[in-house]
Amino acid sequence: TKQNAIYKKSMDEQEFYRLQFRALQRHDHINVYTAHDHFELGSEIDFDSKGNAATSINYFMSALLSAIISCIRQRLTASQVNVFDLEAVASLCLKNPLTFLHVHGFEEPPSIESIAVKVYVYTDTDANLVIPLCKQGVENSFIVNTLQKCVLLQIDYIVSL
Repeated sequence: TKQNAIYKKSMDEQEFYRLQFRALQRHDHINVYTAHDHFELGSEIDFDSKGNAATSINYFMSALLSAIISCIRQRLTASQVNVFDLEAVASLCLKNPLTFLHVHGFEEPPSIESIAVKVYVYTDTDANLVIPLCKQGVENSFIVNTLQKCVLLQIDYIVSL
């Protein structure tokens, strides 16, 4: 019935929040549009150490680090922990990059093998209290929870004054 359909839609909206994005190829770059913003990307990755083009991998890792910091900040703030600064540093290990570069003889699919993140929390609160709160905060991240299902994701916490 119509009443059941309305109830089901209401329940779906409580469990799911949908976002839409759009990307368009324009010459040598890609324009990505969100509901409130747009930005320009180059390729998926740039192996040129001197290259400065924004790549998909750059934005992907930026999103991960931003998610980690914001979730930790929310949890620490809710627990009234005095935080002077938060910093996250990540390293990424790519598997089979030569396949991506179309090197003859390499055919295994490229992927992200692992991501290691170090989170630095500068606070005057004891590390034994802060680290569990950081972990609770990160457990609330869409991005972290999704990545942990498919990538080896290691997050270490360092607390100092």
